[in-house]
Order: sequence, then structure tokens, then C-alpha cells
Amino acid sequence: MAITLDLLREHDPAGPAFRRFGRDHCEPLLDAIGSPCRDAYIARRRHAAR
Repeated sequence: MAITLDLLREHDPAGPAFRRFGRDHCEPLLDAIGSPCRDAYIARRRHAAR
């Protein structure tokens, strides 16, 4: 995970200031930390939608 002080100042810690490696957008901290169960659920849902 990566973060800059400028992003923290702009969005505060609850905002989209955190970037997970391998993703192309910033997220709030709890989303950036991730949840393996939630990530698996979302992946299954996307696969089923195809």
C-alpha cells in the first residue's frame, strides 16, 4: 500500500488517500486494507455476471 502526505491532507485518513499496489485508483483505508472474504465474494459475483 502506498500513500502520500499530499493525499492525506487533501482527503483525510477516511477518504480515498490509499493506493494498493496493483490497482489504478486510491481507496479509503478500510477498502485498501481489504478483506479476503469480501474480495472473493466480489470476484465470484463478477464471474457469475459474465
